Amino acid sequence: MFVAPPRFFLVINSMLCSITEASHHLGYRSRAHLYRMKEDHWLDDYIQMIDGKTYLLMEGPRGKPSSARHIMGIIDWHSSNTIINFDPKKYIQDEAKHLNSQQKVNP
Repeated sequence: MFVAPPRFFLVINSMLCSITEASHHLGYRSRAHLYRMKEDHWLDDYIQMIDGKTYLLMEGPRGKPSSARHIMGIIDWHSSNTIINFDPKKYIQDEAKHLNSQQKVNP
């Protein structure tokens, strides 16, 4: 029986983003907020390490809210500190529609 090494796992129907991509999708101007939350262990359930790189699970693990909703719940609200309620499923659908609407070029 083959047992995959711990670093190999399968993420089905999930969206993983690097910290840089996640900060962009969530509306942050800097990655520092997300790194600070990671260091303070607020994002432990949402972090995936792949080949030494950190990725954020945008949809959230089973039974937990999306990372955007989780972050909204742990930060203090300020008018200057807004976060986008990023919906990964809607984003993927919108990107698929955008790609399908582009003209296909025949070589």
